[in-house]
Amino acid sequence: MQRAQGAIEYLLIIGAAILIVAIVILATSGVLSGGQSQVSVSQGSETISVQGLQDAKDLAQGISTERSNIGPGETQDVNLTLVPKTGNFADAFNGLPLGTTLVINSKSYTMTTSGWNPSLPADLTIGTTITVTAPSTSTVQIVQKGTSSSNSNSAVTAQSACGSDNNSEVSFPPSTGACSSGTASQIVTTSTKYDWNCSSQTNTVACFATRHVASGSLADPKVITSPRDLQDMNINADMNYLLSSNIDIYAATHSGGELWNNGAGFIPIPELKGQFDGGSHTISGIMINSSGGNAALFAHASAGSSIKNLTLSNFDVTSGGFYAAPLLAYGTANISNVHVLNTSVKSTFGGNSLAGGLVGSLDNGSIQKSSSSGNILVASSIAGGIASVIWNGTTISETKSSVSISVAGSDCDDLGGIVGYMGRGASISDSYATGKIDGANGCTGDCRNVGGLVGITYDLVNISNSYSTGAVFAKDSRYGGVPLGGLIGNGSALISNSFSAGQVSYSGPNTGSVGGLIGSSSGTISNSFWDKNSSDINVMCGSGIGCNDLNGMTQAYFYSSSNQPMASWDFANKWATVAGAYPKLKWETQ
Repeated sequence: MQRAQGAIEYLLIIGAAILIVAIVILATSGVLSGGQSQVSVSQGSETISVQGLQDAKDLAQGISTERSNIGPGETQDVNLTLVPKTGNFADAFNGLPLGTTLVINSKSYTMTTSGWNPSLPADLTIGTTITVTAPSTSTVQIVQKGTSSSNSNSAVTAQSACGSDNNSEVSFPPSTGACSSGTASQIVTTSTKYDWNCSSQTNTVACFATRHVASGSLADPKVITSPRDLQDMNINADMNYLLSSNIDIYAATHSGGELWNNGAGFIPIPELKGQFDGGSHTISGIMINSSGGNAALFAHASAGSSIKNLTLSNFDVTSGGFYAAPLLAYGTANISNVHVLNTSVKSTFGGNSLAGGLVGSLDNGSIQKSSSSGNILVASSIAGGIASVIWNGTTISETKSSVSISVAGSDCDDLGGIVGYMGRGASISDSYATGKIDGANGCTGDCRNVGGLVGITYDLVNISNSYSTGAVFAKDSRYGGVPLGGLIGNGSALISNSFSAGQVSYSGPNTGSVGGLIGSSSGTISNSFWDKNSSDINVMCGSGIGCNDLNGMTQAYFYSSSNQPMASWDFANKWATVAGAYPKLKWETQ
């Protein structure tokens, strides 16, 4: 199509830029006339775009526009209903040549010496098709795409008015404020954000949509939609991120995938300084194989960072370095509503490495309303079903683990169903573990400090309203004691309103420090007990202080909340009775 010198300049719209009104010229041949320039139309049809209704008017009078450039691979249409800056929709078409006809939703309108007959509607509605027949042999058709069933990309809502001028001169579908100039707020579709830029023209306000580039603030996070987006988070640690959909990364991180990296798989994000909001979506299938570095989705999290509303499924994490975990290797973060499903963590490092079912080490952070399932295999590590180490005031609450921990190496100490090692004011409350903690089978040396909930504690940490039911195993041949306990292996803790009900078993010639509840205690214990039948251990503590061997009960004793020490528990807010079973935490039953 030949274009006159009077044509409006080429409109390049970044990314998914979609212009507001599309014009389809349908003709067999001919010339649009009337105006300062002409446009020839060849056989067939061609789609061209205009800036607003004023340009539609100009086009009908013979001034052409360039064809729009929609970004690579983009097919979406963004909807906008324009009204004139003064008057109504009809004003935008006033001045067209006599004899011009418009067909709007199958109804015809004709320009006469007295104006449009009949009068034009006040505004376009989304989905309206307008056919403009100029006084020539050519027909111009204006199609405003919208929420019709044939357009699957019509999910558009406006957040607020644009600029500072709110005078109802332009309306967005379905409707919001207005602007005469300036930059509009974001228009959000199901997976894409657009920015509007509006400017005044004769009898109209023209607004343009460009694909939004997130600032990375909490209010405007960077959106993650693909495996590549996730991996590219290592470019900017300062941003806040939002996962907009489920992502399966199995193919990308395995042989031949774009994130295969010669067998290393996904490269851990070096740093998280802001917030990662999973949007209640799932990342699945990641393979991480780090020969010497930290293996986790995030290698480190800075103070003030947070991770929430996320599920990690079927992760395969192998580390030859110091840390191994699905979510976070180490750092300071607030973690909430994060769940790990069916995940394998393997630590092959020969020293005292840290392996966790959710995180490696957490310093002055928090974990709440989270869970982990799967298995951990360690060579010589501190390991926990949720975290290997928590310290410096870190809290864990309303969290559960069914992770099984096993050993394939020597001298593996500090294994726990929730945490391997905790100290310096850390606490666990309203949480439980059910996984098997096996520090004996597969261990070629000694494996000590093993507990169903915590392996070892220091500095009078606090454990309350928590329990473990998983079997625990330990092995000792050299040290004169394991220690091994159904709830805690070893250490100083303030323990209250808690119990253990799993098997407690050890191997080796030294049988000291094996207890039904705690292996070796140097803290205080209140209103807590253990099942002496399931544990096959008749003493609360293998050694230490604060122990009461009378608190070893049979399973049936647990069924009644009126029995001590359960009669002192808070069954209104913390605990719930279950017919014919051990009590459960209240949040488990809600």
